[in-house]
Parts: sequence; structure tokens; C-alpha cells
Amino acid sequence: QVSQPETSASFDFADYLLILTGLATANLVEIPVSAWLALLVVLLITWIYLIYANILGHIILVLAIEIFLIAVVFLLGYKVHRIKHIITPQSLFRQANSLATCSLDDATKEEEEED
Repeated sequence: QVSQPETSASFDFADYLLILTGLATANLVEIPVSAWLALLVVLLITWIYLIYANILGHIILVLAIEIFLIAVVFLLGYKVHRIKHIITPQSLFRQANSLATCSLDDATKEEEEED
């Protein structure tokens, strides 16, 4: 968890963002040893399974791998969104949300006026 910086006249916001982005990227890229060991175990079990499985077993394995990959893509998307949320100041999120809401309201009013 990154603490909020002390604000002062000599505070360099660019350096703060650089450090924060580096920490967030390291968090995204870092793979712990336990994950590598789990991957090794899964690959060994899969290899043994493929030696003894019939065609139906191969189909089930391929489907399971596809479902797993879809879950990994969603997990990575969540992690990137969380990092973006950490890096971006909350005031910008509120401003973007209010602009999007205003734009939607304006579009609805224009459609009603055309009818």
C-alpha cells in the first residue's frame, strides 16, 4: 500500500507518479515462486492425464483449459483496472462520471426534442 505524499512547495508530482506507476507495474508483473510451483504441478498432472486419457478426455481437457484462460483474462483485466484506480486521483473519476452523466442527459433531451 502506497501512502499519500506530503504536500509542500517542493513536492515533485511527476516523480511521485513515476514511483507509483513503477510500484503498480511491479505488482502486475511479479510472479511468486508458489505460482511457478503450482504451474509445475498442474503441468505434470496434465501430462500424466494425457498419457492415459481417451479422445473424450482430451476434449474435456481442452474445454477446461479454455475456461481457465477466460478466467485469467478477466482476472488480469480486474488487476489492471485496480492499478488504474490506484494511480488516477479520485477527483478525476468523479469529473469523468459527471461529464458522462451530463452527456447522456443532453443526448436524451435532444432525442425528446426531436420527437
